[in-house]
Amino acid sequence: MSKFNIKKHIRIISAILLASILLECVLMIYNLGIKYVFNKMKLINNAPITIEMSDITVNEEESNIYLSYNSNEHININNIELVLKNKNEDAYIRFIHNEGEEEMKKSNKDENSFKAYLAQEASMSDFKIVFPSYQINIENIDKIVVNNNIKYLPETVFSIYELCIIFIVLLSFYIFICVYKKIKKMNIKKEKIFLFLGISLGLVFTFINIPLAKYDEHAHFWRAYELSCGIIKSGTQELPSSIFNIIIDNDGIYHIEERTSYSYLNEMLNIELNKTEKNMNTVGATATLSPFSYIPQTLGCLIGNILNLKPIITVYLARISNLSFYIGIIYIAIKIMPKEKWKEVIMLIALFPMSLIIAASVSPDVTIISLSILLVSYILYLKFKKEKVNLIDCAIMIILNLTVSMSKIVYIPMALLYFIIPKEKFTNKKQRILLFLITLLVFVGTYFIWQNIATGGVTIIRTSTTEQIYFTLSNIMRDVYTGINTIYKFSSDYYFTMIGGWNTQPIIVIIFSIILFITVFGKNNNEIDEQDNVKLEKREKILISIAVLISALLIFVGLYIPWTRACFTYVEGVQGRYFLPVLLPLILILEKNKFFYDIKNKNNILMYLIVLMYIPIFINTVSSYIK
Repeated sequence: MSKFNIKKHIRIISAILLASILLECVLMIYNLGIKYVFNKMKLINNAPITIEMSDITVNEEESNIYLSYNSNEHININNIELVLKNKNEDAYIRFIHNEGEEEMKKSNKDENSFKAYLAQEASMSDFKIVFPSYQINIENIDKIVVNNNIKYLPETVFSIYELCIIFIVLLSFYIFICVYKKIKKMNIKKEKIFLFLGISLGLVFTFINIPLAKYDEHAHFWRAYELSCGIIKSGTQELPSSIFNIIIDNDGIYHIEERTSYSYLNEMLNIELNKTEKNMNTVGATATLSPFSYIPQTLGCLIGNILNLKPIITVYLARISNLSFYIGIIYIAIKIMPKEKWKEVIMLIALFPMSLIIAASVSPDVTIISLSILLVSYILYLKFKKEKVNLIDCAIMIILNLTVSMSKIVYIPMALLYFIIPKEKFTNKKQRILLFLITLLVFVGTYFIWQNIATGGVTIIRTSTTEQIYFTLSNIMRDVYTGINTIYKFSSDYYFTMIGGWNTQPIIVIIFSIILFITVFGKNNNEIDEQDNVKLEKREKILISIAVLISALLIFVGLYIPWTRACFTYVEGVQGRYFLPVLLPLILILEKNKFFYDIKNKNNILMYLIVLMYIPIFINTVSSYIK
């Protein structure tokens, strides 16, 4: 960068700093003005007077309760509040005074109080509060407060903290524009775009999301920690109590929802790892999940365990190792995918808010989603490469399919995708069938061995699986109706939660959908794709359709048999993220050039658009944890 440019940037940054100071001064002046107005309106700086129930006369006339107060004091009333002991639904309450009457409405801030603000002052010497007797129990009335102060007035001092926030926001916009100008003419590869966005956006999610708050992360962390201690069969050995104490109190009561705030995060940071004090708290239904899906998280927990780090620090290490695994696997999947349009589809799926939120957690879905995408990508790579499939290729496909299907058995039909690799790519005609049979045999053997090991694990049992099987077999048409009703009732929820995760606004899901639609069905005239002849035949699309359909059916069956209660007219427990592993092959079936468009530097524009979409998600996430 030239000397002139350096001076230019220094001048602009100085101007941004000055603008930030001016904005903070404007905010301070505004707060001072509000304080002055509120003081004139007698909303603040009052001396509140509390009237206890012992000083109030209670009368009942014609189904109404009258609360009366007589006093020799001649204090003017600006506002009056009826405080209840417990929360009460809305009630019609009137405040009658010597100048007339006012309606007392429920306070916006406190759910157990009703308040009236007077347009003109009333005398405190004589007043009544009236309400229907059936709306409020007289035993629930606590007190009456006269001239109470509002408690949500902002600070009026010059805030360095606010100044820093304003400066960082303005500076970020400036940097954003400068970087865009620099790289807008560069042809950045899709895998590098994913690498940049995956690392940056994923790390933000890693640290702004409260640990163990969503998607059963607490149970997954405990299971990963178990494995890091060498405990394969869950529930057979005790774990340090401090690992559980993050969200469980001494009485064994869970406090997940109450402990989802940044203020409680400070308390979690004070919990030290104590390996001498142990107990046998269960890890729940995660006990039966395959260790294959916990490999990345276990590595992070192992590091924390060896270094004796605080439990909450170990959670962050498990998140980072999980995210690193996800980014690495998806990067490889994009890089080896033989067609540019397909690369873009992988990039978009991998950058869905749901995908990244899960990737930045301790969830085992990270392994399932990333390896299923890599499996599809690797099969297509073998299909279109010039060389024949060798033993190493076969071993890689078996390992990928085994890891995915062992993590969740419903994805075993993905092995059918082996048959889209032409038989000419194998050394003999029988090798492809042999590869499929070996995959099934290895899976069946490994699955039953694991089930035998995990049988003694501590699990959560909702229903009798045997009884539910009998119920299912007793009426096939009822099962079909249940499936149709489930899709009709929850399809939109599945779609929105497949793309958008926690704190994702619906408009973001819609924008992602539009981008994906353009990518799948459109052709950019400004992009030269040398792989336009790379496409799937009709027979191959039918085969993929069968694999996707069976997997989707197994997702519903897998939750209908062991999880859904009998006689329910819909399947319980199905979530949108369960369909992410089969989304890529589904899109490959639909992909076609239906229309053409002209967008220069589409990859760069796409990268910046995704960043912009994530800004409101981050803001929404942070605000939800500030309590």
